[in-house]
Order: sequence, then C-alpha cells, then structure tokens
Amino acid sequence: MSDEPSNNTPKDSSATAMQTTTPSLPPEVVGDKSTDEMSYTRRLLAHALQQTREHNKMELKAGLVAAIICAALVGAWGSLGLSALAFVLTLIALFFLHLFHSASGLDEVQRERLTERTKERDSLKLRLEELTEQKLKFEVDWRQGRVFTIHDDSIFDPPEIEPFRRNLYYINSSFKIHFVNEDINPRIVRRISVSLFRITRNGKGKEKEIQTRLAYTHTYSEEGTGEISFERGLTITEPISSSYRLHGDLELNPRYGLRLNEHCFLRFTIHAMNQRPYSADIYPDWETALSSDSGAILMSRSAVQYRVHRLTE
Repeated sequence: MSDEPSNNTPKDSSATAMQTTTPSLPPEVVGDKSTDEMSYTRRLLAHALQQTREHNKMELKAGLVAAIICAALVGAWGSLGLSALAFVLTLIALFFLHLFHSASGLDEVQRERLTERTKERDSLKLRLEELTEQKLKFEVDWRQGRVFTIHDDSIFDPPEIEPFRRNLYYINSSFKIHFVNEDINPRIVRRISVSLFRITRNGKGKEKEIQTRLAYTHTYSEEGTGEISFERGLTITEPISSSYRLHGDLELNPRYGLRLNEHCFLRFTIHAMNQRPYSADIYPDWETALSSDSGAILMSRSAVQYRVHRLTE
C-alpha cells in the first residue's frame, strides 16, 4: 500500500464554504417587471385606494354625486341592473382618477419623509460634533445683565453742512459671562460678535438677521485688567474661566427700531479656533428696554438659548 496521501482527503470546511457560496441573485423578475417595481405598483394602488376612501376629499364627494346622477339617468331608460352598473363604473373611474394622481402624491410623501430623515441625520451629526469637537463654550449670567434701547431723535448741527435729524435707534447691552473649556488643552477665542435677529412670520420659524448700521462688542475682565484685546486671541486654560463683562452695541435705522418685539433677539457668538461658532441667543423685553431708564433685565434662564452653528468661520 502506498504511503502517499489520498486525493480524497477532506478539505478545510471554510474553504469549501467559500467555494460553494453562490452569488446573490438579482431581484426576481415577473414578466417584464422586477419585484421592486411591483412593490412600487402596489404602493401606488394602496395610495389611490386610501385617497378614494377619504371622504373629506371634494373630488370624492363630486364623484359620488356624479355616480348617483348617472345611475338615475340610466335608470330612467334602462333596467335596475344598468343603473347599478353605471354607479359601479363611475366609482371605478373615480378610483383610476386617484390612481392617475397617486404617483405624484406618493412621490411627495417620499420627499417629505426624506426631508425629515435628512434633518434628523444633520441634527444628530451636529450633536455628535458638539460632543466631540465643541470643547469651548460660554455661559451668560442672566441675572446680571441689562438691555437698553435708545431712540436718538436729536438735531445734529455739524459746522460744514446743513443740520439734520439723527433719528436712530441704539441697542446697548451688558452681560456677565464666563467660559467653559471641556478640553485638556487651552482653547483660543479669536473674537466675539453681536448681531440682531428676528423670527419670520411665515410660520416656519426661520431666522433672519436684521440689518444694522454698526455692531461691535467690548469685553472686559472682571479682575480689573481692562478691556480684552483679541489681536492674539484670548486663551482659556481653566475648565471654568474667571468672569468677564461683555458689552454689545448696535445702531439701527428707525424702520427696524420700531419693529422690535418678542420675535427679535440678540445673538452673541464666540469664534474660537478649531471648532464651530457657538452663540447665546438673548430674548429681552424690548418694550421695557425702550421705555425704562434702567433698561430691561432677563426674567428667567430660558431667556438665553445656546446653539452651535453649522458654518465654520
């Protein structure tokens, strides 16, 4: 007997599995349509049937009235069977009318679902970036802040030109803030900006920035070191920094100053290195800010809302 190994020695089972694995088959074809196309057809039929069953649709009511009229007219000259047939045929025609429009309706539903899922995905992505990259934030002490709105209607009389009326609105705000550094490394603030926004009235809650003539901020250290210069950036090393006094000043045309209401808010934004802009939206009582000499204070913590912005700067 030969000592050579037999050719019938079993091979490794994993290799056998790899050799015997069959590739995945394409979708089953029924006639000239794949199963995906058939499922889409079934969705069209279901959508058309659902639209037909919705009795609050005006076209369904009109179709039922037309069916009854046709049945009555046919019944006047024919048998009861013809009247019932006319009624059924009218309902079938109504169903096919919905079926004709169901493609666009179903596509609209799919687009709305896709839009919702895209918004949800972007929101989760932004939240993930906030947790992993947004290390430097700031907090506003809503108890220690005021907002003033001043209407300057005085006459300005320069020496070389004709006198004119200013008619401008000024928004002056001052808040106590501190920075929160969640990174083990120092973070650098490049600048702090202030802007004015309003929520549009079209019901979709979109934000629109109000055009200002001037907008600038001043930041002062509460430790008495004077105004902070951002030429080289403000370095934050501690997990919770010392306090700063943040001032924001804006100059508005009267067409915007007269429209300040509960839909308007101030936005203070910090622009730090290696992260997205981070802002605090402040909702003051604009009526009090304009009428009171002591300005308007924030009534609750909810008057300050924080957010991360999508666009990096």
